[in-house]
Amino acid sequence: MLNEGTAFSLPSPHTAAYNRYGYNDRNELTTAYRYLGDDLEDTDDPVPNEHFKYDYDPIGNRRGSWMGPEGEDPLVGSEYNPTNGLNQYERVATVSGIEESPSISNWIGYDEDGRGGTVGASSEMSHGSCATALRAVSWAAGDGFGIIAAWKAGYARRARPGTSRATRIFSRTRATGGCRC
Repeated sequence: MLNEGTAFSLPSPHTAAYNRYGYNDRNELTTAYRYLGDDLEDTDDPVPNEHFKYDYDPIGNRRGSWMGPEGEDPLVGSEYNPTNGLNQYERVATVSGIEESPSISNWIGYDEDGRGGTVGASSEMSHGSCATALRAVSWAAGDGFGIIAAWKAGYARRARPGTSRATRIFSRTRATGGCRC
């Protein structure tokens, strides 16, 4: 796929860039690489940090995803541990190739009906919390900076600054009741 135009800012003197995608025999995306130029066969000029790799288990669950320069250790990635009997992940680790950035493991707990409700974090993290209705998760790190994630299909997300730099508030914007983390 060739991308051209002012919407795609490129280092001078390049005016075009393209993406190359790789798939496994189950048609799952395994690589996404971006290169400068308009020759779709020329891979000599990669765009820095726009190389992505993905790995899957035999039934199609993603085991990991990584981002970084081609041919080097990834800058950041996620590793998914095996699933439980309901095919739900119980641990997701964020790994970093940057020495100053710690790796973080998140454990996800489920109730008897399979709904996620608790999250725990390790490494330099001090605490974690989760609101099941929104699936909004916030962690406060020991250094006062927070990591936030929120997910739930069909809901918009917005962040509001809290009272400290480690706090962010995610609110459900759909009119189905109040949920605030």
